[in-house]
Amino acid sequence: MSTGAEGKLFDDLEELGYLRRVSGPADCRAKLIVFTDRGGEALVVGYAAIDEVERRLAALLGKGGLADLHVTLSRVITDF
Repeated sequence: MSTGAEGKLFDDLEELGYLRRVSGPADCRAKLIVFTDRGGEALVVGYAAIDEVERRLAALLGKGGLADLHVTLSRVITDF
């Protein structure tokens, strides 16, 4: 992801109320990204959804099949 695209993503998430930017403790020019309460709640919901998908995939593929899927998807992400 380019720096410009990252900045746009942060702008959008800030506008939607999921995060905020605060000045860094050592350098006021630096900005830290901090999740708001709404952003924290969205993370909890997102992680729960991921856990449910992985649980269902493990039931369908078995633990070995799920591990193979993880390896394959990691290759796709890395090499594509």
